[in-house]
Order: sequence, then C-alpha cells, then structure tokens
Amino acid sequence: MTYELAKQLKEAGFLQNYSEHYFGWIEAHQSCGYDEGNYAHEKAVACPTLSELIEACGDKLLALQHTPFNPTMPIPEESMPKTWMALGGENRGTHFSYQQSGFTPEEAVANLWIALQTK
Repeated sequence: MTYELAKQLKEAGFLQNYSEHYFGWIEAHQSCGYDEGNYAHEKAVACPTLSELIEACGDKLLALQHTPFNPTMPIPEESMPKTWMALGGENRGTHFSYQQSGFTPEEAVANLWIALQTK
C-alpha cells in the first residue's frame, strides 16, 4: 500500500489505531513498518492489513477477485493493469454497486472502503 492510499483512508475516516499489530507509514521515511516512536507525527498514517480492511467493509464487500496478468508481455510497469477487483455495495447477485481495482488485494479493498464512505 502506498503512503497516498493510506492517507486517503485516514482522510475518509479509517480508524488510526496504532496497536502492536498495526503498521504505520511515515511520509518522510517512505516506508511502511512498525516504529512506535513516530506515531505522534502528524503525517503518520495507519497501514492496515487485508484482514482489517475486509472487516471494516463488513457485509458490503461481496467479492474479491484476481485476474491473472501475463508477465511475458513487454509492457512498462506504470501501464500494467490492476489485477485485483473488490466488488461490493448494497445489491447481491450479479449487480455490484461498487467495483474498485488495485495492484494488490489490499489496494482493491482499501479503494472499495473509501468508495463506500463517500457514497
């Protein structure tokens, strides 16, 4: 998860609970890791696990799917497709109110949680 996405989660109201199982991201360090002394820093943001993101979405997360990407194709990294999709919302069945993608399952579910908060 990038600092920017973690910051978006914080700005959308994601719990910033810095317990021993939470990772935090400090903008100045540009890395995600546990460093208890830096959480008082105003630019510190929580970097939640996939389990915590799924729990936060609750029953609004209806599916998480992976679309394999063929790594043998010569394509620049910035152009690579986001291969994880988090589907959710109010409706069950084949219609989903929200479809959010990401390079990792954490990114896809984080984007879904943000979309659910801003509906």
